[in-house]
Amino acid sequence: MVSKSRSSTLYSKLSDLGGAAQAQGTTRLEDFQTLKSVGQGSYGKVYLVRNRKETDADKFYAMKIIRKDLLIDQKKIQQAYVEKEILNTCEHPFIMNLDFVFQNDSRIFFLMKYIEGGDLFHHLQKKRRFKEGVAKFYAAQVLLALGYLHKKRIIYRDILISDFGLSKILSQPEEQTNSLVGTAAYVAPEILRGQGYDKSVDWWALGILIYEMLHGHPPFYDKNIYLMFQKIKDERVQPQYSATDISDEARDLIKQLLQKDSRLRLGSQNDQSDIMKHPWFSDVKFSKLEQKKVKAKYKPEISPLRTSNLTTISSAYRESHISQSDVLKAHQEQFQDLTKKK
Repeated sequence: MVSKSRSSTLYSKLSDLGGAAQAQGTTRLEDFQTLKSVGQGSYGKVYLVRNRKETDADKFYAMKIIRKDLLIDQKKIQQAYVEKEILNTCEHPFIMNLDFVFQNDSRIFFLMKYIEGGDLFHHLQKKRRFKEGVAKFYAAQVLLALGYLHKKRIIYRDILISDFGLSKILSQPEEQTNSLVGTAAYVAPEILRGQGYDKSVDWWALGILIYEMLHGHPPFYDKNIYLMFQKIKDERVQPQYSATDISDEARDLIKQLLQKDSRLRLGSQNDQSDIMKHPWFSDVKFSKLEQKKVKAKYKPEISPLRTSNLTTISSAYRESHISQSDVLKAHQEQFQDLTKKK
């Protein structure tokens, strides 16, 4: 994701990170108990865990375990540094923060507060589609979070604001990047065309998200990924509406966010402020929303966590332990600054 000409500069910048998360030397794997596996990512698993050293028995974390061998094989070591910097330095009510980071010979461990309500897409699948007020409530939060990231010169490129594995830090506000990333149905046309792109790809993704929340599926979705990419790139293919209860304001916002010419896309000029001024958001009090003073339009049902039959995370971890290969040993120095305590 980072061009070779910039890689050494970026690595140097990230290796000097401090940050709020507790780092190597104060935390270790044996400090945690695991309840269950809660997810699977490209480079490892996510576990629901509890810190043995903390007295609050109802405080839980999501432990993301990243396999070093996969980062090495796919030349993604720098992405671990990028993800750590973003999680460790971003302070926003709608962005997850990093509480702990540590590593051992074969893995990196990122721990964040566990959010019991589940993720947005889980509830969208259950409901199939949201009422417009609910969709607007979530879209406004995503808008504020993306705007915050852009001010820090971060292009997100994938709507999932607790996972920054696909994010890119720009050294200059107007810098462009060329890597092909993002959830397939949310990828902007300029990315698929191999063109340079900027932060407006995130506003395209917001448009896709709003459409999916209101309609139940992404606008250009096709089981055949090649055909889906063709639809995304083709100027003649525009979002269609079978649902009749979607307001004209919502349709207009989606149309402006899904401009296939990124120069004409809403947000391409003045970023989030242009989108906040759109009539669809006219009844949203953004300042109160950011302060979490707006009542949620939808509250998910949360079942009590069952904490019986706990095992140590180290036991579950050993089941899939990776041996220390010569390749992994040779690359260990590239990880040493990731969890260095300042």
